[in-house]
Amino acid sequence: MIIKTRVRPPGSFLVVAGDIYAPMPEFPDQEERIWANEWCVGVGTLSEVDGETEIVVTDNPKSESLPLVFDGVIAAPDRCVTVSDAYLLEVARVQLRGDRARIKIWTNDPREPDRIVIAVTSENDRF
Repeated sequence: MIIKTRVRPPGSFLVVAGDIYAPMPEFPDQEERIWANEWCVGVGTLSEVDGETEIVVTDNPKSESLPLVFDGVIAAPDRCVTVSDAYLLEVARVQLRGDRARIKIWTNDPREPDRIVIAVTSENDRF
């Protein structure tokens, strides 16, 4: 499964979460715009006023040429992970076989990427 889309999210970030009511991570201002806790990951996008960001969401990633900026596990009690904007408008949804998701994120820029690849699998899947 591969979902490709272009977005201009409000607030210039996306939320990757395993629960719609997940508590958000702290969002301190830092050079790299990636934030995470045990429930979700926030990832910065190109500034919404500067244009769209290409998003690729997959459950079976190949070797990615972009720099890896996040590799971790989040809770997914509903057995799915959503990618959404700050208002929880869903961009993509990935069903899981378990209640924990392995998330890998690659971006073409640490601060304002205009290309983001998000791989989502069940925690015990290999990739």
